[in-house]
Amino acid sequence: MRSTIELECGREGENNPLRRWNVHRLYRQWRNSQIMDHHIGLELEKRYQEYLQHEQTSKTRGKSIMDIVIAEYMKNRPASQTQISTLDPEFKSWAIIQIRLFLFVGHDSTAVTIIYCLYLLSKYPDTLGKIRQEHEQIFGPDTTTVATQIREHPEKINQLSYTTAVIKEALRLFPPANGIRWGRPGISLTDTHSTDGRTFPVDDCAVWIVHTAIQRNPGYWPHAHEFVPDRWLVEPGHELYPPTGGWRPFERGARDCVGQNMAMLAIKITLAMLVREFDFDSQYEEWDRENPAAGAVRTMFGERAYMVAKGAAHPAQGYPCKVRLAV
Repeated sequence: MRSTIELECGREGENNPLRRWNVHRLYRQWRNSQIMDHHIGLELEKRYQEYLQHEQTSKTRGKSIMDIVIAEYMKNRPASQTQISTLDPEFKSWAIIQIRLFLFVGHDSTAVTIIYCLYLLSKYPDTLGKIRQEHEQIFGPDTTTVATQIREHPEKINQLSYTTAVIKEALRLFPPANGIRWGRPGISLTDTHSTDGRTFPVDDCAVWIVHTAIQRNPGYWPHAHEFVPDRWLVEPGHELYPPTGGWRPFERGARDCVGQNMAMLAIKITLAMLVREFDFDSQYEEWDRENPAAGAVRTMFGERAYMVAKGAAHPAQGYPCKVRLAV
């Protein structure tokens, strides 16, 4: 999966046809796909056999995405086919595609968000101090017990209100993905800022929702380019209170991200395990010295760690940094 992400990086902007359609790269992508499909297919068949066995023994089934998919599939399967020993090939092919998507999104975009949280905390010592104080209040001063406490008292994760605010603000400034929807007949977008109220029909169009543009729009977000976690802790009516529909890193509505709660949980647990143990120091100056380039150093919104396409959006140059034990 990681190899495929690397191979796809920058392909959409590549104009050289010899590089864009490199036979070696295409073969590697195909081979990667075959390997992923093979292993996911084996796991699906294994879970299916476990499902059949648990049905007969009335044991509680697992709640992983594979178990849920198989259980839902069996609900809608004709009664005459419920005891077939192998999965239907058409369903299996569809399930593999969806699970690959879950693996990619759950791994890549979640990891990127963790990186940006650590990056922003390293830039804002006051915020780092506040989040560390919250973790000490919830988990106590001994950082070596955090994992045990989370395992034995998972409800403590729900008490991390400031940590949640930090994550939401990081996702506002650095959303790792955009959204895309297929237009429908009779539906149009209206430019409310134009004098003539121009409309744009979306029928037979792919509507690309650029989260960065929405979530950094100063017309809706005060201090739009600043890292202000407190905006997620104020009451309605406060000038910082987030606009309705303005925060959408997981998108909104019927097709929002089904894994968003799991992603937020994973990020909160990771930060609880890391931010009091380690300090992260950006090393972009050193990276630029070792990798000289013509002209000025590129930035976006004043950020050296601007986002670049690489599967999900990643920090430029992979966020070069040094990690040291916190003092």
